[in-house]
Amino acid sequence: MKMYNRKIRLAEHRHRSYGELRQVFFAGGIWLFLLLLLPQFAISQINGSEYGYVYISGQITNETSGAPVPNQTVYIQSDISYNPSFVYSDSVITNESGFYFDTIQTTCDQGSLVIYTYDENNLQYKEQKYFRFYWDYEAHIVVDDIEIFDPATNNDFQASFYALKDTVVVGELLYNFYDNSIGENIRTWEWDFGDNTNIAAIQNPQHVYDEPGVYNVTLTISNKITHDDYFDVSTITKAIHVIDKAYFHLGGHAKIGGFPIDFGYAYLYKFNDKDELTPIDTARIDTLGYYYFYHLLEGEYVSRVQLQNTSIHYGQYLPTYHGDHLSWEVAEIVNLRNNNFECDINFIKKTDGESGNGLIQGNITYGSGGENPGNSPAKGISIMLMENSGTCAHYFESETDGTFIFNQLPLGTYKVHAEIPGKHTIPAIVTLDANNTNFNDLILIILSDQITFDIVEPGSAFVNKIYDIYPNPCKDKAYLNIEVLKNSHLDVKIINTAGQFVKSNLYQVFPGMNRLDLSTGSLSEGIYKVLFLTEDNFIISRKLIITNN
Repeated sequence: MKMYNRKIRLAEHRHRSYGELRQVFFAGGIWLFLLLLLPQFAISQINGSEYGYVYISGQITNETSGAPVPNQTVYIQSDISYNPSFVYSDSVITNESGFYFDTIQTTCDQGSLVIYTYDENNLQYKEQKYFRFYWDYEAHIVVDDIEIFDPATNNDFQASFYALKDTVVVGELLYNFYDNSIGENIRTWEWDFGDNTNIAAIQNPQHVYDEPGVYNVTLTISNKITHDDYFDVSTITKAIHVIDKAYFHLGGHAKIGGFPIDFGYAYLYKFNDKDELTPIDTARIDTLGYYYFYHLLEGEYVSRVQLQNTSIHYGQYLPTYHGDHLSWEVAEIVNLRNNNFECDINFIKKTDGESGNGLIQGNITYGSGGENPGNSPAKGISIMLMENSGTCAHYFESETDGTFIFNQLPLGTYKVHAEIPGKHTIPAIVTLDANNTNFNDLILIILSDQITFDIVEPGSAFVNKIYDIYPNPCKDKAYLNIEVLKNSHLDVKIINTAGQFVKSNLYQVFPGMNRLDLSTGSLSEGIYKVLFLTEDNFIISRKLIITNN
């Protein structure tokens, strides 16, 4: 008996309702009903220990005829190489319409599923699917159809089709349906799109859905001729996952000198609706030096790679962004609208500079407002010591207590740059010279949108205390009071958020209280750091805000 292929008398066909032709699909159980309901729920995002649900459905069909393959065993397993904490294994059987169903309850926020089956020659057919609860609701839908070799379901008259989301019309859930049925003299096509709309009677229709979801679409074909007493008819039903957002994959090679690295990690960040860069995912770089990120919403992304401490190159090369940059603010942004596996990154090598007896050390903490150092140390933050040329001479990841240290430095001027993707960094300027070879009091402070710095005010032999700048914010001029112990000169430098000196003045100060005038009319609106350098090489900092109002 041919599967879903019958010789039907015309009189009998006229009395057979179209709904009856679709009933076989629903014999698979309640799963499709649940899938159809999902888009109507306002569901919260998975969080912490809350459970998320992965609903899996698919259809096994004959690769030649397109006919459904019933009673086929389908295996579903998690890919622990993608996420070791997500472990799952199951097997299910297709129903008479070739459909299989499964559901997974998990607390994992992402995972990979390997779905596979075997034909009668023990040849494996395998697909890999991904889920990510970062931007999906707590119910995630996976639809995976597989075509296999199956002589038992070969037909010479078989309805079959496929559907593609239209990418030209923006803002509509428009799908194009393409008939690829087999059979001679096919004359009629009847489509039911599964959403209680009118039935289409053309070969390759378009259809607009009102909302996302999983819809059971049915195509019935026939070769009837009005004067024939008998004709062929065939029906196929497929589950179509209608989505209002597209998912893509991103990857690339991580290389040193044109060759893939051995051991490393890749990190992915995405710009959100507020143009803030937020972390999305972490992946281990494979043995071929390749990194992958799957199931990503279209949007703007930044990727970064870093060597593991087991790499033979560890300590010689720096964490590097796509575009081969050290800072996220100049990294190359990937505008993901299609799969992109060409996001290669070439690691930047540390500068092999001369050694000396200089030292810079400090702490990095989480803080609020910048005036009060943070309540907790920041661990594992990338701290880079930049030379005047803009190259990175030294790299350090802050310790558990937030400390960082750079030693054996040649004398000179350095920028201390803390790198956190999404946070603008105001680098600290530190000068080491013959009178001040060690700088021990640098504090880096992580705020909500930036990383700034402060400097512990040690006891200078010339300056007793520097008070706060006023008015602050200011427009054209600001002032501050300074209590001086000895006649001396005070070097005052203003630096912008990029760490550039934008203004410098040398003041003569006298014992007692002095008032300094800071002319700011030539500076643009923004946030600045004012550094006060005493004659005995102590540095004291204050924050200055300039406004046009």
